Amino acid sequence: MDRLDLKERNKVSRETLGKYFYDLSKLVFAGVAVGSVVQLTQSKEFSVLLIMITLGVFVSFVFAVVGFLILK
Repeated sequence: MDRLDLKERNKVSRETLGKYFYDLSKLVFAGVAVGSVVQLTQSKEFSVLLIMITLGVFVSFVFAVVGFLILK
């Protein structure tokens, strides 16, 4: 395998990994943050749901930053 093939393979691998973290960020946001907002209308425990929403948004942000740093 020559040097150009290896460089291209590494580039594709980094792009795929970066996209994976972006997708993971979207899934965490949809599953935890938006799901908690829906439960907020049905539940009486606002403090637990507020913590879940905050944690979901934070983890979503962290995964998005990791994806950005990989693609950078």
